[in-house]
Amino acid sequence: MPKSHRPHSQHPNAHTEEELRWIRNYHRRNPNISICELYGKLRQEKAYCRHPGSLYRVFVRLGYRKKVESTKKKSKHLGHYDTPTELGKKWQMDVKYVPTACYVGTDGEKFYQYTMIEEASRERFIYAYKEASSYSTVDFLQRGIAYFGYAPDLIQTDNGGEFTHTKKTNRVHPLDVLCSRIHKVQIFFGLARLFRLLTRAG
Repeated sequence: MPKSHRPHSQHPNAHTEEELRWIRNYHRRNPNISICELYGKLRQEKAYCRHPGSLYRVFVRLGYRKKVESTKKKSKHLGHYDTPTELGKKWQMDVKYVPTACYVGTDGEKFYQYTMIEEASRERFIYAYKEASSYSTVDFLQRGIAYFGYAPDLIQTDNGGEFTHTKKTNRVHPLDVLCSRIHKVQIFFGLARLFRLLTRAG
């Protein structure tokens, strides 16, 4: 603090040297003591009668407050995103509910918008369905192949039930059945994404 703004005398309600000594002693005996525990000990053993907020400010000013470790998960993204430069290498497929405010009809129907993006060109194909289901997904993929004129090497989706089974089962998902008819299929499960690798047939 600049000398021109520094008070010439201590505030009459400031912590006394004795109170500061109590705080320092308790912290020296237990460096991990919390504000609540310290306040309780001071109240019980030293007849401390100040507001907890005042104790907190002193605790911080003395440098006793420890920075809480962040609970935010670190990103698993390791670096540059590999965007393909050739057509047909990778598509992204997703589905989302169309909000009522975006629908101009008056019949009260609900719609789901399926979206397919060709990553190399960023060209987008969209189609609306009345339900987000495996049937809609299969139909949409067939329409996407007809729209672009080719099938991709890789399709990236999320782990929604319209793209894959969300529970363990021996049944084959309809989307996997379609992929096996188009190409030889390998399926990879990631932490947040599901990748279907469609290897072009000779």
